[in-house]
Amino acid sequence: MRTKAKVVGIGERKSGVSKKGRNYDFTPFHLIYPSKDTEGFAAACANVDQSILDAIPMPKINDEVEIFCHFYNGSMTIDGIL
Repeated sequence: MRTKAKVVGIGERKSGVSKKGRNYDFTPFHLIYPSKDTEGFAAACANVDQSILDAIPMPKINDEVEIFCHFYNGSMTIDGIL
């Protein structure tokens, strides 16, 4: 899905190695976005991989960004930010 979203919160960057030995490096983003299933706006918290953020200027609170995302088990996954 491609949509515009407003950044309403940015969490602390988290990186390391999980108990299963997998590397992780992400920043949690809190977003609001238009949704056909919601009157007004829907809200989501999505972990944005650092490789996506390295390719663009870091978004700030109240910025509107265009995102590519998908949902899995009710959670938003950000695939890219334009």
